Amino acid sequence: MRTKSFALLASLFAAVLLAGCSASGEENPPATGAGNESDIRFSQQMIPHHQQTLEIAALAEQRGTMPLVKETAKEIAATETAEIEQMAGWLRSWNVEVPAGGAHAGHTMPGMLTLQDIAALENAKGADFDQMWLTTLAKHLREGVAMAKNVQLTGAHQETKALAQEIVEGQEAKIAEITQASP
Repeated sequence: MRTKSFALLASLFAAVLLAGCSASGEENPPATGAGNESDIRFSQQMIPHHQQTLEIAALAEQRGTMPLVKETAKEIAATETAEIEQMAGWLRSWNVEVPAGGAHAGHTMPGMLTLQDIAALENAKGADFDQMWLTTLAKHLREGVAMAKNVQLTGAHQETKALAQEIVEGQEAKIAEITQASP
């Protein structure tokens, strides 16, 4: 009798667990159950987006003439390097592939600068470079803000949503600073 009761209880417990998983609306939740497809997609797309920011920040450190350009490049490189590591850690914990870095990775992904945008920056000099870099960075940051706002609405992983909020606040402030400094 106890064996039947235990088997019935175990079956009910398994059914409740399975029902809970299917009711979440997730088709392929991460292994930890801490996030959903939106959280995964955000990290997998934001990592290359941030890597591209690092790419143009390196150009600014080399070619920039305005203190704002050089300071912004240094600041944003430090912030986004730390965020890349954080997102990569989440992806690894969810047993999901971390996007590989590399020059010009992900240019065809939505929100990314084109190869032509990067080439134009590489060919610009002096004050022209500074102005082009600020304009290009603001455009790039706006795309990152849109990505972050999207995951705030559709994500489930609280840490991802918190990072997204930091990105929105930080990048909107940086866009405002750039816009105010531009002629």
